[in-house]
Amino acid sequence: MNIKKSANVGKVIERLIEGEGISLNQLSLDLGVSPQMGSHIKNERRPLQKDIAKRAINVFNDCPAFVMDLIFEFSSGFSAPVLRGKAIEQHRLSFKHFLLKEWTDVYGRIRSEDFDWCKPPEEASKAEKDWVKDLIVELNEMEMAAANFRCHLYEAYLINPKQVRDETLTRIKAKGWVEA
Repeated sequence: MNIKKSANVGKVIERLIEGEGISLNQLSLDLGVSPQMGSHIKNERRPLQKDIAKRAINVFNDCPAFVMDLIFEFSSGFSAPVLRGKAIEQHRLSFKHFLLKEWTDVYGRIRSEDFDWCKPPEEASKAEKDWVKDLIVELNEMEMAAANFRCHLYEAYLINPKQVRDETLTRIKAKGWVEA
């Protein structure tokens, strides 16, 4: 995965300004850029640089959709996007249902007898590799559903994402899932 050095994020900045009710001047001040530079970034005359994006994530870490948007843009789509399409209502209950549906799809696929998990990967046929690829697509969709449900929960219940992330890291280190 390649983290971009810069990205055009005008719509992301616009949504943050509207969502947080702040002015472009205040945003520019918070990010340590001139109001003119803030305007150029918002209007996509200049891309947002990676170092300023990091600062933005730290300053606005209590705005999970903004953070998800920035990480998605800078990761070239390797992280979950904020799902804002017309096909899903923007409410935590809709995203709960969406997550359960995606989890059920993945769970059903993994539990099915259609695939021999004991077979070495190098022995898999093209059809079996396609089946695995489809499973990965389903896993990606489930991951997007989970990230968006989490985002809605943060926002609805005013829970600080940075605090939860820190607590989660402490827990997974204690469980030995990652090196301390």
